[in-house]
Amino acid sequence: MKLYIFFVMSSALVPIAVATTSPDDVFGLNVLFTAIGSPTLPGWTAQGGDPCMDHWKGVICNGPNITELNLSGLNLMGALGYALDKLTALMILDLSNNQIKGDIPFQLPPNVQKMLLANNQLVGALPYSLTYMSNLVNLNVSHNKLSGNIPDIFHEVVTLTTLDLSQNNLTGTLPSSFAALKRLSSLHLQNNHLVGTIDTLADLPLKDLDVSSNNFTGNIPPKLSLLPSSGYLGNNLNMSTGKLPSMAPSPAPSDSKLTKSIDALPGDPSRNANESNRGLKVGHIAGIVAASIIIIVLIITAIFFFAWKPKEMNIEIKDGYSSQGDSRETSAKWKHKAVPDITTIRHLIPTVEKSRSTDKSSNSSISASVFDVMELQAATNNFSQEKLIGEGTSARVYKATLKNGKILAVKKLDSSIQTVHDKDFFDVMMGISRLRHANIVEFVGYSTGIGHRMLVYEYISNGTLHEALHSGEDKNIKLSWNTRIKIALGAARALEYLHEICEPMVVHRNFKSSNILLEDDFTPRLSDCGLLPLTYFGSQCQLPGQHMGSFGYSAPEFAMSGAFSAKSDVYSFGVVMLELLTGRKPLDSSRPRTEQSLVRWAAPQLNDIDALFRIVDPSLKGIYPAKSLARFADIIALCVQPDPEFRPPMSEVVQSLVRLLQRASIIRRRSGDELGFSQRVIERQDLGE
Repeated sequence: MKLYIFFVMSSALVPIAVATTSPDDVFGLNVLFTAIGSPTLPGWTAQGGDPCMDHWKGVICNGPNITELNLSGLNLMGALGYALDKLTALMILDLSNNQIKGDIPFQLPPNVQKMLLANNQLVGALPYSLTYMSNLVNLNVSHNKLSGNIPDIFHEVVTLTTLDLSQNNLTGTLPSSFAALKRLSSLHLQNNHLVGTIDTLADLPLKDLDVSSNNFTGNIPPKLSLLPSSGYLGNNLNMSTGKLPSMAPSPAPSDSKLTKSIDALPGDPSRNANESNRGLKVGHIAGIVAASIIIIVLIITAIFFFAWKPKEMNIEIKDGYSSQGDSRETSAKWKHKAVPDITTIRHLIPTVEKSRSTDKSSNSSISASVFDVMELQAATNNFSQEKLIGEGTSARVYKATLKNGKILAVKKLDSSIQTVHDKDFFDVMMGISRLRHANIVEFVGYSTGIGHRMLVYEYISNGTLHEALHSGEDKNIKLSWNTRIKIALGAARALEYLHEICEPMVVHRNFKSSNILLEDDFTPRLSDCGLLPLTYFGSQCQLPGQHMGSFGYSAPEFAMSGAFSAKSDVYSFGVVMLELLTGRKPLDSSRPRTEQSLVRWAAPQLNDIDALFRIVDPSLKGIYPAKSLARFADIIALCVQPDPEFRPPMSEVVQSLVRLLQRASIIRRRSGDELGFSQRVIERQDLGE
């Protein structure tokens, strides 16, 4: 009897002992696998699976949680995806020595201790999310193509002991938050383009420091002068014993560690006459080369100076926003005859509207305010967390209250945009300032200077469409069926303006519900318009998709080849319409696997009226007319066609939504109340007409 009880209890415990992988972890690896191009990795799959139980290559688990992921040196390509933050128990992430491209995503494992991404082809800047990784001990992103300033985000990463940012294209000064890294023992910054002093490192417990081959200046702090001098070469730094050589020095020949080639350097009195003559010739050649370089630089500077004379635009600085401190209004009148030849990228910048003028030589007057950074700092409490109202992969948005009480939204661009040339940046600013439409967030001005670039917009107080649809009871916003049509129509009109009114057309490329802001009466206002050229300039015209678009909204052609057009925006618009129809997110890992992708789940059901009633947002509680629902679904089905050629232009979408809203208004007036269940039943019967 005791043996039987023991057997039953043992059998009951077996399923408990064999833990399956956390669903969030599975989703995170599925997304990563797809992002890196679905390579041949034992066990790995793009959907589902059990990484822990099935022993996926490189995966180490503790119970149901993945704690280590090591895929180093496997020649992986693609990108890092958008779901690494799902790996909440991951302590070691090693994807070094591959060929992974794109940005380091904002979504990173929150509790990782060692993150090794060295020797890849990563671009862009370090993400702001690093500031939240309070357990990070070792970060190595060396030998990539990272650019821009090192962001000032290290105040909270106090556990960091090893940091390697070497062999990149980083610029600017060292962030002040480096001084908070009181446990940092190894810091490698060599072979970048960093400037300024290294004073912020003065009190760190560094045992291994390499800042060579940058453009640092000033004195080496006393404590750091005890470290090997080779770590400072290639800068303009001074030690207490004298100035360090800017390049590698020529040591004395008596040093036993010298090689024969170094012994033969000019200045060694022991070499023979031939060697002396050869050294003299080398010196002459070096002098000639140096002089030639100086002459070339002077010529280029002169050309640049004359090319920048104000031929194309007449910029007038005048007083404006007098109650706003140092703000100024920049009014620029562009003469379209004098606009110089521009690259394909610059063709993306809007210059004039078709509906306003067909005369290419006419002047188009634009204006934008130039804000002082100190003013914006004061208006945002020094960009405090309390003022943060939005965040993306390349910017943070803050609520700013100016001295005169005016409220604005400040988009603080990350350091990847700092590499954009001033002229390109100002061109984009001028282009954005020309965008004027009732359904587009108004661009007010900008602020630019050393280490910062910010865009200033009007403040829209009612949040985003994404929040209204997906924040549950937190926002307590109820969107009626007619309101949803109104939002879709307003957003469609914004895209119609960008695609068919602006000259040249403006492709948004990041159209999504979180970029649709809502006024108090739910009038939609599209944000981030005209920023695509800035994204290109900041990424040096690379198109891996890391800056543009969002997973779940991107058209199939972009996901497959990186190609995009106005028809790609139409697809993204169709996804937003699906959100309005169903109340669901474009990607939702919390749902069953077959329902996680909104388009994949909903698109096959759009032509079935009975299926439509099943997928419509339950929060509407049946208050919608069936014909309106069916016609709304028809528009969606056209917009999310896999082939871009079959998607309609936005002008046709606008007309369809106008007719839909007009019919809804007629029905509402006829019934005398809000579209209710009775209308839904009547219209469903009318479908057979």
